[in-house]
Amino acid sequence: MLAPIRIQLGLEKLNFQILRRSFATLAVGERKGTTRDVQTMLRHTRPDTTLENYVKDVPESVYAMSDAMYEQIAGPPDEKQGLVMIPTAGGIQ
Repeated sequence: MLAPIRIQLGLEKLNFQILRRSFATLAVGERKGTTRDVQTMLRHTRPDTTLENYVKDVPESVYAMSDAMYEQIAGPPDEKQGLVMIPTAGGIQ
């Protein structure tokens, strides 16, 4: 099921475990929800399970570097065409 997506993205490996960890890390790191919210979404009984096994610490400086690189590569949004590019903090993990 994920193989076509993995190939299209040029990833060596993609499975639901990777997606769960990416979701948890981004949700907590970008302050989209609390640890309790992520714990509930992943159906963990204890927040320790979520934090120890799923959420990986990403320093704020890494998000800032990623955003700066994105802006340098993509350039400013083209307002003439009405396109608005909204990057997410930290990009994709």
